[in-house]
Amino acid sequence: MKKLKSILVLLLVACAFLTGGVLNAKGRTDFKMGMSAEPTSMDPAKSKDLITWIFILQTYDTLIKYDQEKRVFIPALASSWKVSDDSKEVLFTLRDDIKFQNGDKMTADDVLFSLNRALKSTFTDQIDGSIDHFEKVGDNQIKLVQKYGYAPILEVMITPCWGIVNKKYVEEHEAKGEDIGRIESCGTGAYILKEWRSGDKLVFKAFDGYYDGAPAIKDVVCTLIADQTSGALALEQGALDYYYGAQNRDIAHLREVPTLKVYESHDGPGIYDITFNVKNGVFADKKLRQAVAYAIDRDEILLGGQEGDGVVTNTICASGAFGYMPDYKWYEQDKEKAKALVKEAGYPNGVDVVFTQDSSRTYMLSAEIMQAQLKEVGINVTFDKLERATWLDIVASKMNYVASLRMTNHVVMDADYILTRRLTTGMIGGGNNYAGYSNPVFDELVVKARTEPDTAKRLELYKQCYDIIKEDVPFIPLYTTNNQQVVNAKIGGWTPHSLYRTPWSKLYYKD
Repeated sequence: MKKLKSILVLLLVACAFLTGGVLNAKGRTDFKMGMSAEPTSMDPAKSKDLITWIFILQTYDTLIKYDQEKRVFIPALASSWKVSDDSKEVLFTLRDDIKFQNGDKMTADDVLFSLNRALKSTFTDQIDGSIDHFEKVGDNQIKLVQKYGYAPILEVMITPCWGIVNKKYVEEHEAKGEDIGRIESCGTGAYILKEWRSGDKLVFKAFDGYYDGAPAIKDVVCTLIADQTSGALALEQGALDYYYGAQNRDIAHLREVPTLKVYESHDGPGIYDITFNVKNGVFADKKLRQAVAYAIDRDEILLGGQEGDGVVTNTICASGAFGYMPDYKWYEQDKEKAKALVKEAGYPNGVDVVFTQDSSRTYMLSAEIMQAQLKEVGINVTFDKLERATWLDIVASKMNYVASLRMTNHVVMDADYILTRRLTTGMIGGGNNYAGYSNPVFDELVVKARTEPDTAKRLELYKQCYDIIKEDVPFIPLYTTNNQQVVNAKIGGWTPHSLYRTPWSKLYYKD
């Protein structure tokens, strides 16, 4: 199989040379990208993951967007918005010059239909807990009504699952039993999905009637290259202008390629952690969890596991999200305290434990370094290595494990997302709070933080949440990897986004 993939990549490289796409960027209006995985659907209401949203946002615009450089929310399909004094309502005023990709004019009915359709979908359950309903106000306004004043609600509304669809188009195709997530798109975004060959490629054409101006890049082809080394090779050879999924070891080499540019920031969306099952098994004892916290050197784990490409995080929040506190103090390595806690937990001669692991190299390198560190304090680790799907079933869903090292991505770039999903009582099971952790005081603080409109007070509440987790240790934060994106150096307008949501409509080729 690897040989076949290599042949396919070489063919891709050869085709790029034949079409003049490698050496001569002048006059180009195409963009060739590669992905290590493909989206699950191109229907906004049936989307929930980072990779899928990279594509959805190009095709379906939301009411508002976020300017990554200026760090502010900006208008999109809504020209303005107003948050009520109690933060429970947001009134969006719609632009009157928006057209769908088939030429239909966007109306408030389309917007209401799209938002309620997404709200009813189980795909948005992870982020729509505060939303009660949407309602139409006059001919050009939509009101979002919340059950409570959720402070990061605007952050929620920039998520691509709230992309606006054409009501008539959706109803007609769904009446015929067609999945709009698999056919030619009819959104308000800058690109039209023209073709999707699952397992092969997606083809997009620019929508010249786009309200924010006709894109300079007219054709985008995304090729699926699951083998990450092959993807990096295609990028190096000029067969691709961008590849999502390049590994750190390949990026180190790609930095030296003069035709490429590496965009890098510490604003990563994911947090690597050690999660304990606090209900069953040896780590139900808090002392043993604290022993692990004292035993490990997280800088060393980052260095060995990710070649140092990241930042050690002391909070239950990735470095790119609101609520990250670089000065917060977590446990410092203290092997003697760790050994003492192991004995206090009832294991004077050490203890044997099994970490149930996703077998991916992404996790195993870090886990093996952790294993060596824990051995020094009498915690003898062996691994039960599972494929991703099995890991999700055994660990995340059934909680049939005692400890595991893995990573969680923020979907909403706010601490509330990780704190709520991974550690509150109401989220136990279902692949969310698989630690089984339950603390009513912690739960109450999380609710207060999410409804507190004052930023400084919210941060103080998050600090109190972190203090509780530091004491109870159901979860040990390890690190956030750097956000590294490697792009053709001739491409202009590339604005690296922590969730990889770079709009293709702003790209162009430099002279």
